[in-house]
Amino acid sequence: MGRIPLAGAQTIGVSSGASVPEHLVTGLLRRLAGHGFTDVQPVVLSQESLTFSLPAELRSPRRA
Repeated sequence: MGRIPLAGAQTIGVSSGASVPEHLVTGLLRRLAGHGFTDVQPVVLSQESLTFSLPAELRSPRRA
């Protein structure tokens, strides 16, 4: 893994989206904790509620 340049940093922001595997986020937080950044404060800026329908070709026909 590459080195994380942290000289002089007091605060680090990390962002991720729903498509980011949780193990990558926790791995990064673990590495940052190893450098003394242990105070994690989650901030939710938006709640996503998108849903996607299956294409018509894959949906079951509706019953009358």
